[in-house]
Amino acid sequence: MQRRSFSYAHILNLIVQEGMKGVDPSIVKIRESVKYVKGSQSRKHKFLECVSLVSSGNKGLSQDVSTRWNSTYLMLQSAIHHRRAFQHLDLIDSNYKYCPSKVEWEKIEQFCSFLKVFYDSTLMFSGTNYPTSNLYFPTVYLCYIELKKQIEGDNEHLKVMASKMWLKFEKYWSEFCATLAIACVLDPRYKMTFINFVYTKIYGECSLEFHRFNTKLQSLFDAYKSSHSLQPSSSNALGNDLNNVRNDDAFDTMEAFKVRILFYLFYIVCFINVD
Repeated sequence: MQRRSFSYAHILNLIVQEGMKGVDPSIVKIRESVKYVKGSQSRKHKFLECVSLVSSGNKGLSQDVSTRWNSTYLMLQSAIHHRRAFQHLDLIDSNYKYCPSKVEWEKIEQFCSFLKVFYDSTLMFSGTNYPTSNLYFPTVYLCYIELKKQIEGDNEHLKVMASKMWLKFEKYWSEFCATLAIACVLDPRYKMTFINFVYTKIYGECSLEFHRFNTKLQSLFDAYKSSHSLQPSSSNALGNDLNNVRNDDAFDTMEAFKVRILFYLFYIVCFINVD
């Protein structure tokens, strides 16, 4: 499960990297600004003075690695937080030449807002303290919606970026959509109601895609049902007594397991009390 989580996170990484090709000049300015501030102790000190004057808090600046888009997102996020400090540095330091203009700051905020959906999705896929397979479908659906929104929107910069990402995203969506949806169905918070809702939003009412998914799910269930039917046990008297509690085909395997455990626990408790 953990390996599959990292696999989906890697796929998402490839999709976003495609959109980040040909980095916008405003992002380059932020990168150079962070490098400039971190370039010497005197510059760091001067920047901290600016931070103190404009009261932008003590959040640190994050420097990105060009091959890791999520680090670029964190860099943009930290730079936006210290926007006023950079603007003040531009006023007092004649050597600082990289401060973005007002229009470029607005563009950076738009980039950051767009990337946040994919950053949050990557974090969720990479989680290790909770099950993730049931979260893939709704999370990827949010990425789908965000890409479509930007492709159909008026922001030309984000439209170009989203269009590049869509070419890769559509390929992976068509290949893995059904697999992701099956895991989601097994989550009692979603079930088939959510899948039907998503397929309707994407493909329209009574879509052929939803019918195909329903057929795949039914086939999977039939295969699971046939391979997990209960077999009568004859190993010992205790097992025979338990199997006689209920022996029809509708008796769920997990329920049988729970009853077996409870029966053994009851037997052990009674044996201890007798002693």
